[in-house]
Amino acid sequence: MKKLFLSISILSLLFTACESDDTADIVINNNGGTDNNNPSTDVIYLSGTQTADLTLKADKNYVLNGPLVMPAGTKLTIEPGTTVKALAEGTQVYIAILQGAQIIANGTASKPITFTSNAATPKAGDWGGILIMGKAPINRGATATSEVGNFTYGGADAADNSGVLNYVIAKYTGAKINADAEFNGFSLYGVGSGTTINNVEAYEGADDGLEFFGGTVSATNVVVINAEDDSVDWTDGWVGTLTNTYIKQKAEHDKIIEADNLDTNNTAAPYSNPTIKNMTVYGDITKYTDRGAFHLRRGTKAKFSDVYIKNAPYAFLIDNTTTIDNVISKELQATGVKLVDITTNLTVKGTSTSGKTITEADLYTTKEVSPIDLTSWTWVSL
Repeated sequence: MKKLFLSISILSLLFTACESDDTADIVINNNGGTDNNNPSTDVIYLSGTQTADLTLKADKNYVLNGPLVMPAGTKLTIEPGTTVKALAEGTQVYIAILQGAQIIANGTASKPITFTSNAATPKAGDWGGILIMGKAPINRGATATSEVGNFTYGGADAADNSGVLNYVIAKYTGAKINADAEFNGFSLYGVGSGTTINNVEAYEGADDGLEFFGGTVSATNVVVINAEDDSVDWTDGWVGTLTNTYIKQKAEHDKIIEADNLDTNNTAAPYSNPTIKNMTVYGDITKYTDRGAFHLRRGTKAKFSDVYIKNAPYAFLIDNTTTIDNVISKELQATGVKLVDITTNLTVKGTSTSGKTITEADLYTTKEVSPIDLTSWTWVSL
């Protein structure tokens, strides 16, 4: 990635990078520059690899103008009410919390922490997003390398702690690297259960809202609005819990959930086997008949409960033999499902190992589930 050269008049901190990730060294400039949206305000620019703790304050005006990388032993602390604006330069701009580092972004309902685009007319894909690398187990090997940034993730510490995301909003993320790799709002690579993720929103992203690459982390009160690809995606053996998740997509967007165990080995251990509790889905993805709500494939397991799904070509697509076998063994189940304006409740591709074709009754039970009411979630952008 290109190095950034910035004029410095008041403060410049330049450190030697301790990761071979091709990013520039940390540059924090309070140089009287301007923010596109606030031209009379001094700007503190953020980019590069940090070698010491960094605190962002709510009364400062920050612009992310390159990759900001926090390596092992460092901590990024962000005060409630802080806004960080990213230059609309696509894949060149993102935040990465590496293994052994932490992010402490502990906002409040009245003072959420916001990451957004600095463009005058922001749009999905303006910048990358937030990446966190943990040391929790994955099924791609003892460790693996992230699809963006080439950072190491995974390990043997299921309780690994990468910090706190609480009342955090990420807007206009999802810059595309190539046909196979794009940034997400929140990319969680092997993140451990010691990490706290509550009250987070991915808003108008060009790729996924949240993607879990293995790990054991859980999240509560999750909102994904208009993710152009999948709202929630998992692979690599993720075994956490999602509680209270609200998702809304547009007609031209992709699936609500895309779930894998592992693409190259559908029976790899540990299995992807998350628990999804109380999820509300407003699909509006009727433009493409092959883009429905939950695409469960490549051997994933999961337990769903209290799921409300409205407006989609299909509610569930069960794809491939291993995934079908998991339905038959009751390791992929949905207890309490309410379907509204769904064209096809269940689509199945393939048969089980024994040749049995599954039915709706094999997968889920129905219930009068009430959708999540966001009116009390005052911090959410709609």
